[in-house]
Amino acid sequence: MYARESLGASVTKAWLMNVEATRALAMYDAIDRDSTRQRDIVAARVEIGKASAVDLTQADARAHDAHAQAVGARQAREAAQRSLELLLGRYPAAQIEVADSASLFDQTRLSEVPAGVPMSVLDRRPDLIASRNAFDAAFFGAQQAKAERLPNLTLTAGAGYLDTRASALKDQINNLIFPVGAKITWPLFDAGRRQTQYEIATASQSEAAAQYARTIQRAMGEVENALAAEREFSERADALSVSRDALARTADLTATQREIGQADPYDWLNRRIAATQAQLAFDQVRVASLAARVDLHLALGGRFVDRSDS
Repeated sequence: MYARESLGASVTKAWLMNVEATRALAMYDAIDRDSTRQRDIVAARVEIGKASAVDLTQADARAHDAHAQAVGARQAREAAQRSLELLLGRYPAAQIEVADSASLFDQTRLSEVPAGVPMSVLDRRPDLIASRNAFDAAFFGAQQAKAERLPNLTLTAGAGYLDTRASALKDQINNLIFPVGAKITWPLFDAGRRQTQYEIATASQSEAAAQYARTIQRAMGEVENALAAEREFSERADALSVSRDALARTADLTATQREIGQADPYDWLNRRIAATQAQLAFDQVRVASLAARVDLHLALGGRFVDRSDS
């Protein structure tokens, strides 16, 4: 089950990258065309003495830079296409097409991460299953291998962090990774229901305890990173959407002024390029936010609610 969900997560992220790359290519091509038009405007002004050779040199440099970015965007799109084709079992010919899912790039927020998701959902992760089984075998034997020993934590409401009890576990986790002495009091892994002392009598037991703690630490770190990334990308997307909308309105107003002869064509192209660049920046952050949600589900081992418990 987890392998299938892991593959699904990879395909989803590759599809998102293809959608973004397709939109980005179209926008970089538009910037390339507008920059070339600006260079032509400056060249015409040089001929009638309204611009200098320096102005033309700068405009030419900007036009070539815009063209280079368009070529890079085309290469990025082809790389994204090949990645998706490989995941789908196709030959990487960079020929797969994806629809321009414009609804992905609106200002609608993702559904909030539900409060109270227990950390026991991490038990679905194969790395935790393997590490827990090794720990159980080292201390108790296979007949007791089903004991639950994950920390009794939950996710907070919204795209935030683990609840405040997580901070109290840091020292315990660190002490388990590098144990000192022959005994460890380890209430962490039985959800606080009982105080349990484990005698570390052999090197294999010490390694099993440390490995289990490291695996839980890594899993919790991946959850924390995904939660933090989604929250921060969402905040950036909110800010960028305001800038994008303002620049788009400015470009539209300047276009209207140009139609009645009240705006300079070069200035209008400048504003249109700025609006396109703002849309590019927003798209990148929006896709990063969606990818972070995919990473969160992968870190949790699946959905917020374990379907096997329903």
